[in-house]
Amino acid sequence: DSTFAFQAGNSSYVYGKTYYISQIVGDTGDSLGLDRRDTCIAVSRGTPIRWNALPTGILSPDTTICAGTTVLMSLDFTGKAPFNVTLTINGQDTLLPNLPAHYILPVTPLDSTTYTIKSITDSNTPTCSSFPNKSVRIRVNQLPTATITGGATICQGGTATIKFNLTGTGPWLVDYNLNGVAQPQLHIDTSVYLLDVAGAGRYKLTGVSDTNCVGKVSPQVVDIVVKQQPVANAGEDQVNCGLTARFNAIPSYGQGTWTG
Repeated sequence: DSTFAFQAGNSSYVYGKTYYISQIVGDTGDSLGLDRRDTCIAVSRGTPIRWNALPTGILSPDTTICAGTTVLMSLDFTGKAPFNVTLTINGQDTLLPNLPAHYILPVTPLDSTTYTIKSITDSNTPTCSSFPNKSVRIRVNQLPTATITGGATICQGGTATIKFNLTGTGPWLVDYNLNGVAQPQLHIDTSVYLLDVAGAGRYKLTGVSDTNCVGKVSPQVVDIVVKQQPVANAGEDQVNCGLTARFNAIPSYGQGTWTG
């Protein structure tokens, strides 16, 4: 008995093509071991053999998203479908059975995640398996946030300070309104921003975005109350003889103790 080894993929053998291997028996002769002039050479019936290429797989390219975004990740395979695929997600194996040659996998990672094709098994008979170790990295930028504080009561002509606290990657664009009326957009370079205001009313955040993503704002509002300056009417001018002059001073706005 003899054992023979054949290897596909070189210049002599091609994947997917059927070859027939026969046993030849005859007198000893040339370098092949046979005397080609022997009229009694016997050739057995050929045994068919075919080599199938190992399945391959690729993933869509690396990408960067904002948190909450769904990525349609494509997986493309060569070989005979359907395929059983083991996908490693941040080190955790997940089996995806009976996949077609082109498959779309929706993923919504909460944080940056690496997806790796660990193994592929096709539907050939016998089945062929490969271990491509192909990976894709989805980087996740967290959404920026914005909050405000600083409600106050001020006198007419004064100012109050509203404090904006921001998270994310600057610079930021911040939208807000006053009593429901949109105000000029703020362009902010620091995570803490102070805005001096003089107008009375309710200030409310309506939007925030950083250099990467559109974010979310807090439901908080800031109320600024502006009180009118007190005014007193001392009456009409008087000309008096003597040392004492009396004025009928009546406060026209304000309350409390009056002096003057």
